[in-house]
Amino acid sequence: MKSAKQVFSILVCPILFLGLLSSSCDRECTRILKLTNTGSDSLIVATKLFGPNPNTCKLVPIDTVSAYESGEIRLRHCWKGELEAANFEIFIVNPAQFNEGEFYQCDSIEIMNDILSYRNLTAADIPNLEVSGFELLIP
Repeated sequence: MKSAKQVFSILVCPILFLGLLSSSCDRECTRILKLTNTGSDSLIVATKLFGPNPNTCKLVPIDTVSAYESGEIRLRHCWKGELEAANFEIFIVNPAQFNEGEFYQCDSIEIMNDILSYRNLTAADIPNLEVSGFELLIP
């Protein structure tokens, strides 16, 4: 029969080891992209949502960032993994001309909204994002 100390070592030590291992991996995983508004007006940070019909989409707000303040985009997964798998489009839009209505033709996004800036983040952007601490200056 095994002693309590042996049972403890067999059951708890591997769990502690896995916990330490996963916590070191989490340090390398950035789930938040910080967006710092360098302008004097509030901005809407949005991404594109595709509609039920081909070539239809609309912008969906992620955050509203006040003048000289910061906002963020949070992911369930790491930004690095996300960008290695697919591009991530970010639209910075004037709140006074942001269309939250129905889906429209994707090629008319700029007509339906006042887009102040656009970022199409890709895997090639990862080194610059890591250097900046995953922060983008907007607009």
